[in-house]
Amino acid sequence: MTYRSFWIEALDEGQSEPEIPTYATRARNIAKLDRFADKCSVRTLTDWASSQGASARYIDNCWVRVEVSVGQLFEFLTEIADIPESTLETLRTRTSDAYRCVMVAEEF
Repeated sequence: MTYRSFWIEALDEGQSEPEIPTYATRARNIAKLDRFADKCSVRTLTDWASSQGASARYIDNCWVRVEVSVGQLFEFLTEIADIPESTLETLRTRTSDAYRCVMVAEEF
């Protein structure tokens, strides 16, 4: 059985993902979305990032982080993950166009 986890982190203005991914980051976790993790697997997120020209940063072979704009975040959540509107509304209150976000997928 494979366990999957998916969450969103917000980067403060001027902050970006480190070039070398680490287990500990300074990003703020703004949403734990494990109930949608089957639609947001490491492979799905990596393939989507590649199609968008975004960089997928691997922590290990089963854990990936993808830094995106807020617009790209909502594009992924709407078109790929099929997140319900009520959840999207909650996320909109936690993000701002000034932020960049990091989508994180993990499976083991």
